Formats: sequence, C-alpha cells, structure tokens
Amino acid sequence: MGIAILKQDFQDWITQQWVIFFGKKINNSSKWLLGPFGRTNGIGSQFIAQLAKEEDLIIDNHKKNRGLIQSIKQLNLSKEDSKKLSKNVIDFYENTSNYDFDLKVDWNPVFKVFGKLLQKLFSNRIEQLNVPIKDIENSRS
Repeated sequence: MGIAILKQDFQDWITQQWVIFFGKKINNSSKWLLGPFGRTNGIGSQFIAQLAKEEDLIIDNHKKNRGLIQSIKQLNLSKEDSKKLSKNVIDFYENTSNYDFDLKVDWNPVFKVFGKLLQKLFSNRIEQLNVPIKDIENSRS
C-alpha cells in the first residue's frame, strides 16, 4: 500500500488514494492492456500530438478505417488469448474511426449533481470524461 504523489491537484491526489486503498491490482498477464499515461495537465488532443512526437508516430487523419492499432497481431497475443477476443472487439481496435458513440441524455435530478461535480473537478481540466450535463430530448446525441 502506498501514498500518491503529493505534487498534484488535490482532487487527483484524493482519486489516486482512493484507487490505492480500494483498487485491485492487475496481474502481469494483462500487460498488453496498458497504454500511455497522461500527465495531470490534460489528456486531450494536445496530449495525443505530444505522445506522437515523443514516440515518433504519425497521426494520419486522412486514411479511411483508422484504428487504435493497425492489426491485432501487433499485440503479440498468445493463441489462447487471441481466441478469447471477439471479432467485434478486433474490428473496433482495427477500425475505430468507423464507430460513433451517440447518447441520449436524461439525468435523474439526484445524480445530476454528481455529473456537474465530475465536470467541475476533472472533465474541463483534463479534457476527458466529458459527460453532457444538459438534458437532451428527442436527440440522437
């Protein structure tokens, strides 16, 4: 059990302490799930550009059927692990740009305060977890 790094925003420190105390360690066999870690100043498009530069990667916004990875084979999974993946999961990772995520938002008033709190404490600052707060009626997204 450890203590989170003190040199960070208070809400991040609290979140990390929560994970340290109540979280569950993952085993090394799930290492292929780990990706790059963002910094505390945001993990939006600026982070992606910075990561691409550091890792000598190319961001190609013009190619059709762009994925998080070019091929699932890049993960060097064992045959046993490969068989566990559904074709839909593989397609998502290899063709991520073909997927849309649409939401119809209708907050329960009791929980809406937690959505606003999430937005205020984290979403706006780190450019992630951007949950729509306003109720959207008769909308696809």
